[in-house]
Amino acid sequence: MKAKIVLYLALLPALPICAQVAPAGIGDNPYVDEAYRMPIPPLVDAKPFPMLSMSEERENYLQASLRVEPAYTDNVLSGNSAKPQSDTSYSVLPYLSFDHTSARLHLNWNYAPDMQAYEKISARNSLSQYAVMNGEYRLTRHTTFSFSENFVKSDNVFGQPFNLLGQPTTGASTESPTDVVAPFIEHESNSARVEASYQPTRNALIGVGAESSLFEYPNLNQAKGLGNSDTISESAFYSRRLRGNQYAGLTYEHTKVMESSSTGDVTIRIHNLLPFYMLSIGKGVSFTVSSGPQYYQEYYWPVVMSAAWSPSATVSLSWQMIRTNIAVTGSRSVTGGGGLLGEYETDAGNAMLRQRLSRNWFVQTSGGYIDRKNASNSLFMANRELGHTVTSSISIDHTLSGRITTRLGYEREHLNYSQVSVIAIDPDVNRVSFSISYQLRRSIGR
Repeated sequence: MKAKIVLYLALLPALPICAQVAPAGIGDNPYVDEAYRMPIPPLVDAKPFPMLSMSEERENYLQASLRVEPAYTDNVLSGNSAKPQSDTSYSVLPYLSFDHTSARLHLNWNYAPDMQAYEKISARNSLSQYAVMNGEYRLTRHTTFSFSENFVKSDNVFGQPFNLLGQPTTGASTESPTDVVAPFIEHESNSARVEASYQPTRNALIGVGAESSLFEYPNLNQAKGLGNSDTISESAFYSRRLRGNQYAGLTYEHTKVMESSSTGDVTIRIHNLLPFYMLSIGKGVSFTVSSGPQYYQEYYWPVVMSAAWSPSATVSLSWQMIRTNIAVTGSRSVTGGGGLLGEYETDAGNAMLRQRLSRNWFVQTSGGYIDRKNASNSLFMANRELGHTVTSSISIDHTLSGRITTRLGYEREHLNYSQVSVIAIDPDVNRVSFSISYQLRRSIGR
């Protein structure tokens, strides 16, 4: 794992870690006062929106499970043959999850390897790894430090807890989205983010953040028309409480995307200045809308080949109820990376709904759409074609007992990028699966 943990320590010297004077009216616990504490805007927050309803969420636990999953895929030779070839696969998926919550610290960690074998096309057999960590630490009453890291190494975008179709929804508008992924080509991604926020008064919050992410195909010869990207970004924000649960402020982000492919290397710099309005009601509801200018440059180092201004906008909603959870986000911005070479005007949207139908029945559905258009006016990139990604999934879970759960699922990926030969040959893949899992969960003390 090419982890960039050094980011987690980069901001610590700048944090005010001395004792703070408690404002009047705050209780005995110096680290718990949600009425005083302002939320971090989702535009820059390291945490994904909740994927479970309130009745399903748990704190302070250690969980282990084992899932066995047969599945039918209608196009396992996507990218290699114009004639779809179907096959049945069998997966064994261990899963480990740990959550620790206290007055000052919240830490959540998940790890899931995947061993997958196909009946007819053994060349598709694979071993994948997925890991996610999120954390938040309350250094003082006024200062909070948060961090996250995601790691994926796989040659399959289907069937996993952290796959392309099931990624957690966030309120951030990323300048390097990972969305153009060939379904059955080995790829690796690793991203790490840190953030520090300081609340000097009841009605003001400031913060800074940094993120580093890597996306690559280890064998670019198999991923013709696609490329690798290495992204570094820095951000800062100011938020002001207007009244009650309403907030307004300003965010700034600078992103550097370094792209490489078999045809050449490109560097893109993007500057975002986004005023925002946010409605945040406890931990259950978060709505944010923002819009502002964006300035981007495209380099064939050291020459600037293209530079322009463009509008950028983001809207997001997270609504967590007792039995239902909804997360929706949409954005319009110039982006780079994500599997393609160059800079693109990107319109993106995704949504997730999870509903607890009864005590033992759950349904979850998600969908995403990303459309890319050429944003470069350089001679080298002016003739690039546009394309789009469409993903969808639905699953129904039934709990047979406290430890045994079955799931019936359907997933679909459609990639329309005619300039990418490994995708254009046959861009549609559908997958139907059934799984049974055995789970052990143990509560741990605070």
